[in-house]
Amino acid sequence: RYILDIFYDAILLLIILCFLLIYFQRSLFKLFVIKAESLRT
Repeated sequence: RYILDIFYDAILLLIILCFLLIYFQRSLFKLFVIKAESLRT
């Protein structure tokens, strides 16, 4: 039971980390696109 609790906590942390990574990748990609467009002009 105790091991299972740790296992579930680890899965929750992994899911949260994945969501954060996806969110930051999107925001960084948008920033990169904006910088690239500003450099063109």
